[in-house]
Amino acid sequence: MINRTVFASIFLLLLASFTWAKSTAPNDPLFYRQWALDNDGSQSVNIDFDNLHSIEQKAVSGVDIGWVKAQALILKSDLQPVIVAVIDSGLDINHPDLVGRIAPGAFDFLTQSNVMSDPTGHGTEVAGVIVANTNNGIGISGIAPSSVKVLPLRILGRDGEYQNFSYKGKLLSDYAADAIRYALEHKASVINMSLGWPKLADTSNVRKAIQEAEAAGVLIVAAAGNDRKANPSFPCSYSGVMCVGSVSNNGAMTYYSNLGGAVDVLAPGDDITSTFPMMLESKVMRTQGYESVRGTSISAPIISAVAATLRSINPKMPLSELRARIYLSTLDSKIVAGKTKSALFGLANLAKAIDVSPRPILYPHFKGVDEVVVDEKTLTAKGKITVENLWASASGVSAKIFINSKLVGQTKAQTLSPAQSLVIDWQYQFANFEESSIPQMKLQISFNGGEVAEFALDLTCVRKVSEIAKQQNLKIPDIEPSTWLGSSQGLYYSMLRNAPTYGDSTSSPRYYIVSASNEKGSDIQVFDPSSKNAVNKIHIPGIQRVFQVIRIDLRHNGNYSWVITGTKRDATQAYFVFYFLNDRFETLNQTLEASTWQYQLDPSFGGMVPRDYASPGSWIDRDGLLVPCFLANGALPKLDNYDGLDARHYQTDNHFYYLVPQVQKDLRLPVSLEIHALDNKKFRSSFDAFYLQNLVPQSNLDQRQGHIRILIALGTNVDAENVTWDISSVTKKQTVRNPGWDVLSASGQYIRVLSLDMSNEVSALNTLFDQETGSLAWLNSSGQFLGRNEYSFKSLENQMTGQAIVGAYNLASLGRIWFVQTRFDLVAFHQGVNESSPDFHVMSLDRDSTFATQQYQSLLTSVIVGTQSHPLPGLFIDSTLVRGDLLSIVLLDPRTLEMKKPLRYSLQMPEACVQMTTYYADTSIDSFSLALLCLKNEHLEFRTLQFQ
Repeated sequence: MINRTVFASIFLLLLASFTWAKSTAPNDPLFYRQWALDNDGSQSVNIDFDNLHSIEQKAVSGVDIGWVKAQALILKSDLQPVIVAVIDSGLDINHPDLVGRIAPGAFDFLTQSNVMSDPTGHGTEVAGVIVANTNNGIGISGIAPSSVKVLPLRILGRDGEYQNFSYKGKLLSDYAADAIRYALEHKASVINMSLGWPKLADTSNVRKAIQEAEAAGVLIVAAAGNDRKANPSFPCSYSGVMCVGSVSNNGAMTYYSNLGGAVDVLAPGDDITSTFPMMLESKVMRTQGYESVRGTSISAPIISAVAATLRSINPKMPLSELRARIYLSTLDSKIVAGKTKSALFGLANLAKAIDVSPRPILYPHFKGVDEVVVDEKTLTAKGKITVENLWASASGVSAKIFINSKLVGQTKAQTLSPAQSLVIDWQYQFANFEESSIPQMKLQISFNGGEVAEFALDLTCVRKVSEIAKQQNLKIPDIEPSTWLGSSQGLYYSMLRNAPTYGDSTSSPRYYIVSASNEKGSDIQVFDPSSKNAVNKIHIPGIQRVFQVIRIDLRHNGNYSWVITGTKRDATQAYFVFYFLNDRFETLNQTLEASTWQYQLDPSFGGMVPRDYASPGSWIDRDGLLVPCFLANGALPKLDNYDGLDARHYQTDNHFYYLVPQVQKDLRLPVSLEIHALDNKKFRSSFDAFYLQNLVPQSNLDQRQGHIRILIALGTNVDAENVTWDISSVTKKQTVRNPGWDVLSASGQYIRVLSLDMSNEVSALNTLFDQETGSLAWLNSSGQFLGRNEYSFKSLENQMTGQAIVGAYNLASLGRIWFVQTRFDLVAFHQGVNESSPDFHVMSLDRDSTFATQQYQSLLTSVIVGTQSHPLPGLFIDSTLVRGDLLSIVLLDPRTLEMKKPLRYSLQMPEACVQMTTYYADTSIDSFSLALLCLKNEHLEFRTLQFQ
């Protein structure tokens, strides 16, 4: 006979299960917005397109985490208390929807106190997804049952509090390590980290803390990041961390989510409604205490809530089984993005994770397979991939690795027991240095007589700089290394600045550093690696703050001088100073003072005189001598204004200013500079309407001769006539009619165009109409209009940003090429020689914005490499801020018109080295070279690499 009490309990459980199944939703008024929990196909989400528009995306029924179906299973369980540590920005502990769901022990690591708040709202959003009270008649429903509580641990600050991922001298990752260990001490079963940092902030301390958590059986869940890249970000890419990407309400991966072999599992991430601090403004929903959120930061706590629910049902569940249940719950989700699988596993499902029976789940350890070094002699890359069985035994296991569809490694195992692993050795030989350095690896595993699992990974293969044969090393004696090469938290950086040669873009690199400054002057060191006396130590009297050091041919007769610019201040006045030395660092005249020009600073003219005097258009010829000049917005000097009119006339116009040295008898005194505007009263009287639009980009020869051209609009209408003001010297100038220009094109932003034909250099002016479309107006060095290209890149949430064009090229064999930077990608536009409109090709950017107030991305420099007969337009990419030690070049291949990173230019930087300059050892692109400054055996070493 059945015990009546047991029978009654079973009846009540069945009744509760039936009642839940019949109910449409809990009584939380915002539950209807929570498509992640119950997607019936009616909920739409707004996807940001730009600042003025949005796109409504319709839902696909069933794309959710199976929360509703899971409730009946949860009701059957004897739930045990579970703590989820939320390492984030804090928590609004007084939020009415979080009452009773906060574990004791909350701690703020930034203030070192138990007083908890959430100045940004991020931590409250994360916590609400996990533990907001369900069926309490307010707000939303949390995913985890009432047996789960959160432990808020604050390590994120307000905007701007962290500088370079450091707060009060301590790295974000070290705060994370402290918080992980604190969570372990307070018996957390799951740790959520909806935050991140790039490789430069990686430390052994946080890696060790994660290992300690894994050894204790605690699951760490992290957000994948929102940069739409397959390259690693942390803590997502640490071994032992479950990394979460995001999907939208239609089942597709969200456009912003990071992807690839480091991303383990997916969860909803678009338009997720959650709790928000009561005292902060809800900017999207406009509802006190609640906000709509998007990003992988909100996807991670969904998985943390799933894991916490499983742990509450079975507190003794091993970590490997916990992982296995989550991964097995995704196997019917086939979310794939492009050529690379978006994640190792798909969209997680709570109901399936609870109810799944033991099965083999074979997990590839792709994390840590970051940069693979290629042997210089054999062009061979090799490595190992470990595959772990997380749960039930598998039989007849066969694993094969393919790279670019070629079998490169395989192994078999008769059986693979739970927690047992197999290792596949692989080896791949590149055909040549021109092959892509990012080959695709595919791992195929068959087991149990027919089941197949497939995974994909984009490898990054590199050449080790120290093993490249063609390089020169210059030891730099008598310099204390720390004065030139600084380091912070393991990251090295150069304190040298470029000392360019005006009008010579192919000159060997030269550098300088200010070693001391006081009221009497400054001491500088100039480093010229091409000179026998590589280091010159110079005292600059009078200049208290050095702005720039450049070389220039002042008389354009082949005799170069050094110019040091800066400022000085006496008791009453401030001056901008030009200090001159000859090429041997000797003063130009018998007396020291005669080598000095100075101008009393006056903000009325061009804002301020301090500026970059190495940029084209900064020096103009005056009686055979180059003098400083600039185009700027300001007032006309009184000497150049109309007679009898207010001196403020034309104050808001652009003017072309130049500085004239004044003749004086006493050579012991500094030469005074008088400011003039070339567009004086006489010149302006020649035109009814007159607007200086833009400097015509100069050729190197024009720079050296001080020959300048300016585009002028004769009116304000878009179709107003334009002329070119041709100024061979301040006394020799003329206006030339210039058909083809319009006001919009002529006022665009100057773009330097690389070309092989130095005798007929081409430049461009770029106008960005909006975040989708732009226009390039092409011109030669005489200012002649050559044509215009409109271009567009319409891609959801991936608009062109900032100074969109990062490289432009004009090549006779290829046509015109320009690279555009978008939110996530590099886009190469190609206008063929005989084509009417440009096509485009796309490659992901290497950037990291996982930490909300810090964004790091690769530094881009336009280059042409290859050979004179087969030029290759591209961008030199310094990824050390993101990847720590990676340099590369992305090219537009003229044969396939595809973007790729060739192995030839994919480099792993040596330890304690920094990238200095890319340059050409002579005028040929065959001589493309790279300079590095390194610390070796307690001395400095300057290395140059050539890539012929």
